[in-house]
Amino acid sequence: VKPRYGLKIGTDGSLDVDFAQMPTEKIEELIKTIRVPIWLTKDLTVYVATTGSDTLDEKRGLSPDRPFATLQAATRFVADTYNVSAYRVTIQVAAGDYRSQNRSLVLPSYTASTGTIAIVGAGRDDVLLDNIVNRYSAHYIIRDVTIAGIVSETSYAHNLQLESGEVELFNVALNTSRFSGCTSFSHIYSNGGVCKIPATSESYPTGIHLYPQEAQPYLLRVDAGVINVSADISVETPCTVSDATVYAKSLGLFDMFTSGFPNPGRAPRFTGTVSGKRYYIVTNGIIDVHGAGPEFIPGTIPGAQSTGGQYI
Repeated sequence: VKPRYGLKIGTDGSLDVDFAQMPTEKIEELIKTIRVPIWLTKDLTVYVATTGSDTLDEKRGLSPDRPFATLQAATRFVADTYNVSAYRVTIQVAAGDYRSQNRSLVLPSYTASTGTIAIVGAGRDDVLLDNIVNRYSAHYIIRDVTIAGIVSETSYAHNLQLESGEVELFNVALNTSRFSGCTSFSHIYSNGGVCKIPATSESYPTGIHLYPQEAQPYLLRVDAGVINVSADISVETPCTVSDATVYAKSLGLFDMFTSGFPNPGRAPRFTGTVSGKRYYIVTNGIIDVHGAGPEFIPGTIPGAQSTGGQYI
């Protein structure tokens, strides 16, 4: 160890560090080598582009000219490197197709107090992502992307699956048109986590846009989890559901309600052309549309409930 940047070897062989003489970037390099998370003191942006690399060389991902190549590498880098604390890390995704065959993006757990990670695309129609899974108690925001993974040999698949934690969606498209070989699939499946589609006080677009196959079992399924909606849900392509547009079971809650935020500043709308049963609720599942009526959810067949299921 050379006696510079505040580092020197003591007479007893110990490594002494004088942080007053060490530049901030050198302190961070030292911390990284011993795998101690760096505490953020301000918001941070990490960049992803199809022209990037996932090699962890110097300052990878920290500027637009040194982006990561995949969202999986970028999220793992943030989770491994930083304590997000009370700040926001924005992972800015450039236009491009980031899908890979039969591989879902698993959102990693990260350390924070009230901070969060936001995945923000260059445009809803310009950024194509793999199916996303949240298995850990982590909070993510996803905005201005299309989730349209490719599946060929699995029996079930979902654009977004929440087994734990919380994911908020703003101006996100979910497309199941490339799910081939599946017998059970949906756009959103919450089986233990919370999916929020919130209204906002900001001016950027809210809500989600669904692009289903012509025939699929259901569009949204909540099973011991929560789907919480205060912005619009739009079914963009006509389809037929064999089970129901919204399926709730095992204490799962689908809750669609008016928010006090000005965008959209009204009751949310669930629109589109869907043939089949509007909803199906079993084993104490709940669908709460706050008095909007039994025909609020799109479909051509009245909804049904059994074994403690409730439609409110």
